[in-house]
This record gives sequence, C-alpha cells and structure tokens, in this order.
Amino acid sequence: MPLPLALSGLMALPAWAEEATPVDVPTVEDKAVQRTEQISITGRQLSDTLQRQQSSASRIIIGKEEINRYGDTSVADVLKRLPGVTLGGKAGRGGEIKMRGMGNGMTQILVNGEPMARGFSIDSLSPDQIERIEVLRSPVAEFSAQAIAGTINIVLNEDAKKRQNEARFVLGSEDGRLQSSLSLSHSDKQENFNYTLAGNLSRSNRADDDREWVQRFDPVGNLISQDRTQGSGNSQGYNLHLTPRFTWKLDEKSSLTLQPFLMHSRSQSSSSANIDRSQPDSSKYSSYVSDADNGFDMIRTNVNWQRRMEEGRKLNVRAGFNVNQRTSDSVRQEFKTDGSPLQIRWDNSKTRDNGFTSGGKWSTPFGDEHALAIGWDLETSQRRENRQIDNVWLDPTQPPVLDTTDYGDLVEAGTQRYAVFAQDEWEISPQWSAYAGLRWEGITTKSEDQLTHVSHRSGVWSPTLHGVWRIPDSKNDQIRASLTRSYRAPRTGDLIARPYGSLDNSEIQPDRVGNPDLKPELAWGLELAYEHYLSQTGLLSANIFTRQITDLVRRDMRQEMVGNELRWVSRPKNIGNATAQGVELEAKFRLAELMETKVPMDIRANYSRYWSSVEGVPGPNNRLESQAKESVNLGMDYRLSSAPLTLGGNLHWVPGYRTQISDNQYSKTASRRVYDMYALWRFNSSAQLRIAAANLGQFNDVSESGQVYTAGSTLSRGISPSYINWNASLELKF
Repeated sequence: MPLPLALSGLMALPAWAEEATPVDVPTVEDKAVQRTEQISITGRQLSDTLQRQQSSASRIIIGKEEINRYGDTSVADVLKRLPGVTLGGKAGRGGEIKMRGMGNGMTQILVNGEPMARGFSIDSLSPDQIERIEVLRSPVAEFSAQAIAGTINIVLNEDAKKRQNEARFVLGSEDGRLQSSLSLSHSDKQENFNYTLAGNLSRSNRADDDREWVQRFDPVGNLISQDRTQGSGNSQGYNLHLTPRFTWKLDEKSSLTLQPFLMHSRSQSSSSANIDRSQPDSSKYSSYVSDADNGFDMIRTNVNWQRRMEEGRKLNVRAGFNVNQRTSDSVRQEFKTDGSPLQIRWDNSKTRDNGFTSGGKWSTPFGDEHALAIGWDLETSQRRENRQIDNVWLDPTQPPVLDTTDYGDLVEAGTQRYAVFAQDEWEISPQWSAYAGLRWEGITTKSEDQLTHVSHRSGVWSPTLHGVWRIPDSKNDQIRASLTRSYRAPRTGDLIARPYGSLDNSEIQPDRVGNPDLKPELAWGLELAYEHYLSQTGLLSANIFTRQITDLVRRDMRQEMVGNELRWVSRPKNIGNATAQGVELEAKFRLAELMETKVPMDIRANYSRYWSSVEGVPGPNNRLESQAKESVNLGMDYRLSSAPLTLGGNLHWVPGYRTQISDNQYSKTASRRVYDMYALWRFNSSAQLRIAAANLGQFNDVSESGQVYTAGSTLSRGISPSYINWNASLELKF
C-alpha cells in the first residue's frame, strides 16, 4: 500500500465549522472554540487573515471588502490579483480562470462548495452576490478532488446578521459603449427566522475588431499562400440574478436553510469578416455576415438541514436540484469575391440540463485531540441537446460543403458523480496539528445520438494529508506541508465521439471529435509553505509545490477521411506523464506594520514562478498547455488624512511564453500588462462613491500558432485589441 494511502487511514482533516453556509463550507469558529487554551473567544467574526492562519489546509480567504475594492464587474477580474491566478482571453473581459497556469479543467471552480451547473459561466456572476472567496491550493476530502491545480470556492451571501438594506448602482463604459448594473438586497432577522432578498440586473454592450494572418509554406519554406482576415462584431445583452436566502431555527439544536439561485440571460450579436486570399478559391467564401440570438435560464435550489447533538456531535444533510436551458439561433451568409452569395447556414440548438445533488456530513469529537467526520456526495445530471443545421448552397457550379447534420441532431447524455469521504483533525500538541482524509469519487457518463453510444466509468481514491508546525516561541510563524492526490475526469464533450464539423475546415479550424477511451488525469502533489503573520492583518508567505501527473490529455490533430472528403480532425487522447513545479511569494501589510511611519498605506504583492515538462513532447518549451512562466501583482491603497478619500491601484503582469504542444505544433502568447485604479469617497457610514478604471494599459491580445506536416507548414497570427473599462458605482446602506 502506498505510504500516503496508509497515512490517510490514521489521520484526517480538521473539522470545518458547519454553520457558515448551507453546504457546510469550512470556517474556523468551531475550531477556535476547540482551542480554548490558545485562543480567546470574544464573539467577533474572525478576520480573513486569522481564518487563514488557523486553517490546517493551505487556504486563502478573500472577504467582501477586498472583493469590492476595485469595483470589478466580473469575478474573474477579482481573482486575477490573487497569488498564482491568471486569466485566459482578452484583458478586461474575464476569461478562463487558471491556478498556477493550469487550464483545461485542472482548476476546480465551486459555488457554495458544489460544481457549477453545466452551461453556467462564472463571468456572469456579479461580485455583489458573493460573501467571500476561498482558494485552496491542495484538495481536501470534503470537496471533490478534481483539483490538480487547486480549488476556488465562491460562497454566496450568507445569513443576515441584522436588518439592513443595500443598493449599488453602476454606470460604466467600454470604448464608449455603455454598461450598467443595479444590485439590491434586503436582510432582516427575527427570533427564529432570518432572510436575505438579493438581486442583480446588468446590461452589456461590447464590440470587437480582430485581425488574423494565415501563411502556408512548402516543405522547403517557400510561401505558398497567405490569407488575411479582418473581422468585427458587437454584442448586447442583459443578465438577471436573484439570490434569496432563508434560514429557520427549528429548535435549540436544529436549523433549516433554503437558498435558491435564479438566472435569466439574453444576448444578441452580429459579426462580419472579409478574407483576402492570395490564391482565390471559388469554392470558399471571401466574406460573411452572421447574426445570433442566445438565451440561458437557470433555477437552482439548495436545502440544508443541520442538527447539533449531544457531546458536540453534528449532522448536516443537504439536497438540491437545478434546471437550466440554453438556446442559440444563428444565421450566417457567405459570399464569393464578386459579392455573389455562396451559401446560407442556419444553426438552431436547444440544450436542457436537469440535475440533482445530495450530500451530508456527520462529525463528532473523539477524545480531547480529534474531531472525526464522515460524509457523502451525490450528483446526477441529464442533458438533452437538440440541434438542427441547415445549409442552402446557392452556387450551382460548386459541390456543397460537408453537411454536419449527417452526424445526428439529437444528443442525450447523463452523468452521475458519487463520493464518500472520511476526515479527522488531530491536535497533536500546541505546536503540531494534522488534517488528513480519504475520499473515493466515481463518475459514470453515458451519451447517445443517432450514430454513437458511449458509456464511460472512472473511480479515484484521493488521500489527503496536511500538517502545520507552529514554530516554538513565535506565535506568528508557522510551516505548512501537504501530500495529496487529485485528478481530472474527462469532460463529457471529450468522450462523445460525435463529430462537430468546421465551416472552414483547415489545420487552423479542424473538425472536433471525442474519444470514448479517455482515462482520467491523476496527480500526486506535494506542498511546503512558510508563513509569517504581522501584528495586524498583514502576512508574508512563501510556498513551493510539485505535481506528478499521469495520463495527461492533449488534443491530437491530423487529416482523416470523413465520408468522401479528406478533412482535418482534432481529438483528445492520453499522451503520457507530466511534471509541474512552482514558487509562490506573497506579501500584504499596512506600511506601519513594517516601519515607524504614520503613512496610511496598504501594500499587496505576489510573485509566482512555474516550471513544467510534458513527456513525449520534444523540448524546449514542452510545458503544460497555456501555463505562463511567471505572474506578478503589485497593489497599493492610500487613505488621505485630509479627506474621506482612498486611492488605489494594481499592476497585473504575465510575460509572454511559447508552448510546444506536440512534435509538430506550438503556440505563443504575448505578455499581458493590466493596470487597474480606483478612487473611493466615503460620504458617511451609509454611502460611498467609487470611480474605477480597469485595463488602463489597453494592450492588444496577440497570439501565434504553428503546425508542421508532411506537405509543408502553417503559421497563424492573431491580434485583438482590448479596451479601457471605466465605471462609477454608488453604494448605499440604509
């Protein structure tokens, strides 16, 4: 038996307090009570820094003040300032959230401790609806272990502490286009009942102007052809979120919490492009125009029942369901060089997802040193996708393009995730504490359409072991260590063999198919950290880690016969092993904590450096896909003594990097520098005005990719400008 697995049977993770959220998201109030000999309990809410210090697993906690500091309109923009977190996509527009540069699902995103519903984008969530954000660098038994890079848990608004009304009005501009949002909440507390009614309505109006060059060369490097594409587009839409919360105190020992989440979203977009081909091809379009209408509706409800029993035992049971529906209707018209029509394509789809979740945790003290817990998780979902694609070929002199409706219009897919876990907190001594656990998680995926039937199962044991050593004679210094196993299960779309045809099939835009034989990626992780806590809320920390990954998944692209046509096809496959290492440094403090000064300035800084290597891919630069080598954040806040004004700014910098994807493919990403600033004027304790500017550098998003194959090579470059985002928000409490 492996040593980590054997150790996990002897010890388990610390008891996280159950009362903070309806899904038993960890807090430290109960833990503080257990350490009465070390901590004086005053009844006050523990600060974010103190909660981080007392947690046995490495955990970064971001509270409401920091979430709202820069007036961000997306959660992703809040996260990009955290140690080791970077974003994909265009600056100022959110994008894929990556911890330690590991994308493609290696970073786990949870909402209230549960995976997000399919089709729901975290970018659509307003920061106003968030109570706090928790970042776990290593997995814990209580949450899913699908977290090779780490876990980001977003906790929505919690129980009302008192009667209060809040309102936030935001008016913004991106490249002269108006953005706006309105957030309202009402909270009240009675003897046995408290509730919060909250909602957010936002409108967006965005435009894009993109350019792309594709060059093709023969085997000796002579230019064969060059295509230049100039594209533009705009989109307008709105999002409506309702996030009420109700809590009943049933008796002295039990409570019931109901937390619905409702979302309604609509958007309209249009785009066009002109393609200048050095070698005109009458069978290919030289321009197109496209219009689309998209909608998304979701209802998600969680119910949580909690019972305190004798001798400190607790039982927490939760259940929930979600229903969401996504619709998309688009029409695209293509034209030849002389302006005559080539074809019209209608693409209409309707996807419906139904899901049910259940879970629970039973915890009990064991002696004076242990807090044991066991629990389960269950999630089942069913998807039904109905898609109809119609091509009308308008040029009788040319054969029609591949009709993707041949692959089937109706797809049904189901997923079941089930898990059991055990964990324990062990207070070995005043200097030592350990948190360990064991989780087994299985996933079953089934999919069926007119041509294919897929059934896939996987199961993973995930032992977790965390420890903290508090350095003797120093209440502010401690060392952390973690040994854990995590994984990433194949996505349903990567398992389904049903092809999705490309409109302009090429090595740049291949058809995409799945692979029913994919295995989950597995990773052993080791972490070591030193933390020094300052006198108030400041801290200095250094963290190093390594990941040993097996069965890494990459997409393989090659030419295949599809029907009677030779087409470029991209499919995922397990390519072998990979390793990743990194160093993460963090500092945040008030200037007065480090030196004798009365300057009212706060400083936040973090630096991360990463290395990775993929076996089977020749170097150099055979890194994990989309992983940057470094990331830097530097932020400052200054509070004027002569006026109720706070000024602040932040620099987010990620240098450019190149990745060797396979022996014949590479990609390059340009450096990213994002400057954010804000000014906060406090009229009184109930009203304040915040003026913010994001992405002041306004740097272009530049990318490059290349492929080498038998008949020659291809080089593709793209440039997409980014825009400054201005916004003014009036925040009221009454």
